[in-house]
Amino acid sequence: MRNPIFNAARALTIWRRLRRRAPFGWADAFTQFHYVLLPTRLQIRVFAAKLPKRAAVRAAGEQFLVEAKEDGIAFYWPTLPGADVSHLLDTLVNGGNPHCYLVPPVRLEPGGRILDVGACEGAFALFCCRRDPTVTAWCFEPNGVMADLIERAAMEQDFGDRIHVIRAGCGQAKGEALFDTRDTAGGVITMEGVGEKVPMIALDDFLRERNIELTPKDLIKIDAEGSDVDVLEGARETISRFGPQIAVTTYHANDHADRAIDLLRELRPDYQLRLRGFSFWTQAPRPVLLLASILHQ
Repeated sequence: MRNPIFNAARALTIWRRLRRRAPFGWADAFTQFHYVLLPTRLQIRVFAAKLPKRAAVRAAGEQFLVEAKEDGIAFYWPTLPGADVSHLLDTLVNGGNPHCYLVPPVRLEPGGRILDVGACEGAFALFCCRRDPTVTAWCFEPNGVMADLIERAAMEQDFGDRIHVIRAGCGQAKGEALFDTRDTAGGVITMEGVGEKVPMIALDDFLRERNIELTPKDLIKIDAEGSDVDVLEGARETISRFGPQIAVTTYHANDHADRAIDLLRELRPDYQLRLRGFSFWTQAPRPVLLLASILHQ
């Protein structure tokens, strides 16, 4: 069982240090902080209990169809949904959730293009496309099971021409990596150990090969299970030249918040940054999300 006093002290120490490096207000840092203090089993029970209020779930072959009640999106999940899917739904519609990507300074812009790196089940791209019919998304997902589910949901909701699935991981450069898919609802990029070989691409190369030039109204959303900073490194040219909006998770490693702040400050000193929250699903709390945008100017 995690020690709530230790977690609170650790979070307070991190907050005091990071607020000197990027905007990290008290309200942002400690939103939903009660979950950090709760035992893991109780967290799971709380979120699982909320799922029936948030979505209807039914079997669809070997997968499960999740139909959200609040925003009307539907997506597939490979196993029986529980607390994890309940929390996922909360991140889409609750701006008070530190994992919510669409809070200032980041916003969904008409005609915006989204690069969804680590798309998993595709709920974020589906949510954005339903919310604005002019939005287009590219979902980067190396897990073949999840990529299939994104395509299935997109086609059934007539988003097939607006949601494009790229079956690859993202990193600093092109190549191959091992992808551990023992967790069928995700996976981890590794350079050694267990896993299947998957193609790796850099966002700069992907965009250059397709003659796509992003703008400040476009969004790069990154939740890459530990490869998040590598994804930013692979988008150096794009970030430096065009200043797209960024929403990148920072809870996968202790140094990710610092490294992401350093890199974005280097590439675009004009970015307005915002850190949010502390993770309650990791062994020890870490900052959840770093947001960046120049649209405020």
